[in-house]
Amino acid sequence: MTSPVPFSFMKLMVLTFLCQCLILAPTMGLAMDGKVDLNTATIEQLQHLKGVGPAIAQRILDYKQQHGSFKTVEELLKVKGIGKGKLVILRDVVTVGLVTPSPSSSSGGSR
Repeated sequence: MTSPVPFSFMKLMVLTFLCQCLILAPTMGLAMDGKVDLNTATIEQLQHLKGVGPAIAQRILDYKQQHGSFKTVEELLKVKGIGKGKLVILRDVVTVGLVTPSPSSSSGGSR
């Protein structure tokens, strides 16, 4: 008969798993509170949101590509197909995490 795994080993394994989740969550489009991060979400993650199909998910990604990271959730109102009603539904399930500079804010022009 084999001996059971020591309890301290199990605690270590659980702790390791939780640490990995904390490290990887932002890169998987999920915020620490379980909300979908508009700035890191994939098209598939966006499509799982209520009221967001393939077309709106693509428009969200296109908007982010053209304008840079979302600064607020309310900025979704600038995406075609998202009105006040849909924003009310999405506000509780999305968030904005890491904000990166927009493409137009990069320096490099002459004065």
